Amino acid sequence: MWKIAIERGPAAALWLLALAAQLSGYTSIAIAFAAAGAAALLLIAPAIHHLRAWRDRTGRKMTTAQFLLLIGIAGTWIFMNIAMGTASWMIFNSQPLTANAAAITADPDQGPVLWFRNLILEGGPNSNMPVYALIFNGRNISSKEVQIKSANIISSINGTKLDLEIVAQNEIVRLDEIELVPPGAQIQLVAKFGEPRADDPRKVLGLAAKDFIDTWRSFSLNVEDSKRNYRISFNEGDLAAFFPGRVGPHVSKKATSKGL
Repeated sequence: MWKIAIERGPAAALWLLALAAQLSGYTSIAIAFAAAGAAALLLIAPAIHHLRAWRDRTGRKMTTAQFLLLIGIAGTWIFMNIAMGTASWMIFNSQPLTANAAAITADPDQGPVLWFRNLILEGGPNSNMPVYALIFNGRNISSKEVQIKSANIISSINGTKLDLEIVAQNEIVRLDEIELVPPGAQIQLVAKFGEPRADDPRKVLGLAAKDFIDTWRSFSLNVEDSKRNYRISFNEGDLAAFFPGRVGPHVSKKATSKGL
């Protein structure tokens, strides 16, 4: 048994240390400590064997550094065994070994849904097509289900209001057609522009770039869920990438300049 511990101990210890590194980041810190403690235990026998072999071969007594190293290994072993005992006690008493997400204090100005400013435009000048839709991205960052009660955008230019729809199972549907949004789920709200198509009312004809800019170059996104209301303002800077040279800061010619 002692021979097996000496020969196989280092390899088994390295495997347990690698396992501990994985568990600490993804599963449980307590179990990771337990794995590291077992690894330290497996290293004690090889350490004692090699120290004895070195002493027998050289006839020298153990140096201070070697003595401190042995004490360090023993201390690590004791500490890891305490961690293993703690983990066992927690498991026996049905206590969670991982951090409770609900116990983390969230920013009161965020959540339960976090909305992002990165917009997705369907159509537009970059694709030589009318503007069909704007997509707004969010995520339920809470630990509970959320109901999206209403969502719209309101133009800051002329007050035009447009109700939004939502993506569910790769389809664009009305808000009242979806279930509660589960924790961690991605949310995509869709603003459609233009009249509905005659052949498919769920699709739209789109707006010309000029007509879109005249009304929607500045607007607010307004969402109400089961916990709170959100209002996020968007302006020309948010749309500049989709309408190069038409909205946002850009270089202009003098009004009086003439071509040569």
